[in-house]
Amino acid sequence: MTIKKGLLTITIIGIATSKILAQSLPFDSTFGTNGTSILNAIPAYNPVDVTTQTDGKLLCMYGSNSHTYIFRTMPDGTLDNTFVGDIGFQLFPNVPGVLYLGGKVCVPEGSLIKQTMNEKVMVAFGGYSIMRLNANGSLDNTFGNSVPPAGFLDLNAGTPIQVIDFVYDFYESGTAFYFAGKGGFGSGGGSADAIVIAKTNKNGVLDATYGTGGIKVMPLDTLKFGFYNDIREIKFSNDGKILFTGSCQRRTFPDNMNDMFVGKLNLDGTSDNTFGVAGAQILNFNNLNEDPYCMSIANNGTIYVSGSNNGAGTREYYTTKLSSTGVQDASYGVSGVVRKTPPASVNSFPASVTATSYGKLYLSMFYSVGFMDYKDEYHSYKADGSANTSFAAGGIMNPDGILNFNSYDKALKLYTQPDNKVIITATDGSHPKIMRINGDAPPTTVTYIEDKPINLWIADGTAYVSAANSNEKFTAIVISSDGRIVQKYEDLLPAQSKICTLKLPENTPTGIYILSVYQGGRAVHFKYNN
Repeated sequence: MTIKKGLLTITIIGIATSKILAQSLPFDSTFGTNGTSILNAIPAYNPVDVTTQTDGKLLCMYGSNSHTYIFRTMPDGTLDNTFVGDIGFQLFPNVPGVLYLGGKVCVPEGSLIKQTMNEKVMVAFGGYSIMRLNANGSLDNTFGNSVPPAGFLDLNAGTPIQVIDFVYDFYESGTAFYFAGKGGFGSGGGSADAIVIAKTNKNGVLDATYGTGGIKVMPLDTLKFGFYNDIREIKFSNDGKILFTGSCQRRTFPDNMNDMFVGKLNLDGTSDNTFGVAGAQILNFNNLNEDPYCMSIANNGTIYVSGSNNGAGTREYYTTKLSSTGVQDASYGVSGVVRKTPPASVNSFPASVTATSYGKLYLSMFYSVGFMDYKDEYHSYKADGSANTSFAAGGIMNPDGILNFNSYDKALKLYTQPDNKVIITATDGSHPKIMRINGDAPPTTVTYIEDKPINLWIADGTAYVSAANSNEKFTAIVISSDGRIVQKYEDLLPAQSKICTLKLPENTPTGIYILSVYQGGRAVHFKYNN
């Protein structure tokens, strides 16, 4: 996408919702070698996080319990040597990117990498230490509170109202950053029962007017979430609210039987009462022991949660789907849940889940067979939870981890790019292995919401959207490559013979964006780039 005088000039790559072209092969042949890029120059073996810059380059974070590597690739998967001089990566010794928790090996817990509006790179290291890099990978020493050294923000410096165990996500709003993490009992890597939000200005200085010294603590309500509760993952939704998932022991349940919950908070720490019941949805699957591991939020707000079930001799893992208001989709899978039984005698759990704009889901399973012996399995589901057979036979690639490439193979982070291609960050022995799947390839035709076509076209350097043959108004949002809502358009002109011109805020960076148009409860997504 290029921006001229605040207007959008758009090249249509594809438009689709209900009509999707099937892929003959899952891997993107334009990426690496046959869809796989192995970076032998980087001795890092634990994938932590990945994101897409507005120019299509990938920012990656790999590490272990003793060090972290941050590097950048070109859009085709080759190492970008312009990042950090002519090296292409930045090493941070003695800074863990991955921790060992609860007997689960190498689980990315509270580490993230994202790009900010001004093209700088924000990084959270396995806990409470936030760092900002310049676009070239050098440390931005204008950021932070100088403890640790300049360029870092230590959210536990001094005597905070609550020690933060892990920072999971951050949100950029106007002149402020919000960081969401967890804390409470088990400080230092154990279970936690409180959501912690920190607010700073754009230079990483805590906002003393927010909470106590810039930090707010929201303990999970025992009466609502249960006697015991444990937060597993926290994400900012596209509207800037905080979604979190975990498990809880409800008093009416037998000992050690957990329910899965998903909750939603406003930025001020209050419950979002439009979500679930007073801000929370608690789900019980056949009185089993639900332990959620990972969560994905689609661009339209749909929530997917994957985890493990145990109880009464049953061992399985599950994926469930909720609306943006926290209502479970009972038509998803069977009675709202997709289930699979893992192979016997292995320690297994869902490692990462990601959704495309068109409702397909990709899931990686992590199998620990023995000491330093790991396997991967990949799943893909359609919007209704049925197997995505265009991805692989039965929707599963490498079933039960049959192909164990090097006895140290693991994929711990999946990520959907703006064009709906899916990035899998994995390991090739002691080096990063990055794969890209074609995902959803839309046809280059007009798409339909029910029987009402929505059109997107260019004339005289201006972008126009219309919903022909409809008396309904429609709304739209523009989403950046890392999921930020750049602009909302409310109650656009009724269609028929009328059209709507879309404008972005001044000084919006050029890059890759998605335009999502909503009408009549359905959504259509147009992808455009520079």
